[in-house]
Amino acid sequence: MTYRTTDSATAILESLLGDEGAAEPYPLYERARALGPVLPAGDGTLLVTG
Repeated sequence: MTYRTTDSATAILESLLGDEGAAEPYPLYERARALGPVLPAGDGTLLVTG
């Protein structure tokens, strides 16, 4: 499986784990899903959206 590399996945994940994500996570979920089903989010972490 090939993973799409993007710096945006890291930013989205950090936002989801912070105050912004706690307050309103759904726009962040939408942004992540637009990037693809599996995204590398730094340090071996994968953000799985679908």
